[in-house]
Amino acid sequence: MIKKFFTPVLFILLFCSQLQAQQLKVDLGCNFGSSLLMHQTRFEATKLWYLWDYDRQLFEKHGLDYTWDDFEADHELRKSFIQPRLGFSAVITYGKLPFFALVEYMSSPSSFRKMTMGGTIGVGQDFYLPTKVDYVGFKGGYKFVRDFGYGSQTIANSIGDKELRSNIAVFFNPSDPLGAPIGKLFVFQGGYGHFFGEEQHISAGLEFFGDLDLTPLTERESRMTNFGVQCFIRFRLMGGPSVWNGDIYAPYRVKS
Repeated sequence: MIKKFFTPVLFILLFCSQLQAQQLKVDLGCNFGSSLLMHQTRFEATKLWYLWDYDRQLFEKHGLDYTWDDFEADHELRKSFIQPRLGFSAVITYGKLPFFALVEYMSSPSSFRKMTMGGTIGVGQDFYLPTKVDYVGFKGGYKFVRDFGYGSQTIANSIGDKELRSNIAVFFNPSDPLGAPIGKLFVFQGGYGHFFGEEQHISAGLEFFGDLDLTPLTERESRMTNFGVQCFIRFRLMGGPSVWNGDIYAPYRVKS
């Protein structure tokens, strides 16, 4: 029984050790910035319609008309808004291959008080600049995300009037008002970074990103599409550091 348990564990450890020797790299990043969510919600198709209908009946009792356009204007409803962005990410690459995997635990584009978890696989590469410690990088791929802020928080933060937004945030909390908070996105990133130290275990820089919602409209009409910019600090957790080799990344070689 013990042999059956330790044999696969030993195999996994040896396999990981071999991968590390063969340039498997894992970088942990701390990120902070902001994002613009372009959800494009039709508010009249959400639970806000019932709130408008309630207000309309109150106005009618006083002989006044209260249209949906009046409701939108009073609440200053927006189909896009900006939120702070902060959290952690881990990037996995292998040697010079132009492939990557990215795992994220970031604040939601709908509300920085909620979190989102996502995983991305794609292609990309970092290229050194003539300074030998600065680089630019470009990535693109497919992302699957679970957004715990998408829904009620999206609607609440779409209200421009601060007092009404505060009231809605407290009392308005229907379950999944915009559909399932799960997204399938196309991701693209581009940025600049700088390595610190001789072995280049730490880097920091600025990155632009965009997430385009690919989820079919028949599954969810409101979008998770967002664009933004973030600063990052990354630490090499696994794999050797990188040094300049005149082209792109090369395995670090200890001087004899």
